[in-house]
Amino acid sequence: DVLRKVLLGGDDIPASLRSLGRPLNGALPPGVNTIDDNTAQSWIPSSPGYLYDVDSISDSNERFFCSEIVRGCLLESLGKEVPYCCEVQIVEFREPREGEKQVTKISANILVERNSQKGIVIGTKGAKIREIGSEARKRIQEFLQCKVFLDLSVKVDKDWRTKEDKM
Repeated sequence: DVLRKVLLGGDDIPASLRSLGRPLNGALPPGVNTIDDNTAQSWIPSSPGYLYDVDSISDSNERFFCSEIVRGCLLESLGKEVPYCCEVQIVEFREPREGEKQVTKISANILVERNSQKGIVIGTKGAKIREIGSEARKRIQEFLQCKVFLDLSVKVDKDWRTKEDKM
């Protein structure tokens, strides 16, 4: 209750200042009490330490980022032709083993809802999917800092948005 009042302020603190966070001395009329940083820190419970590794930039894995990169390239390339009716699933993500060629192999399925959308994603003679794959591969290589072999397939699944296992 005390922490809530510190962070949200009381009835004597104007809403415009309350939205800025904890009030600072001099920001309010004389007679309104404020607290210093040390007091505020003593009321806030301490953290159990690092919840994640110090070097972690996210709680999502590389597969997720790669699927989002492909999806981003897909949406940029297609614009409004296939508006948000597609999903990218990483089927295989294989990093090179010792002694192998230093290439990460990624296979992904692009799910669309209708056959007509599949044709739009593939394009004439596969031109559109090659363009999408080429741009996505460049961005994934930049992200992973290694060479990437990217294999994209387009599949029709009219119910992919309603199936929990597909999302």
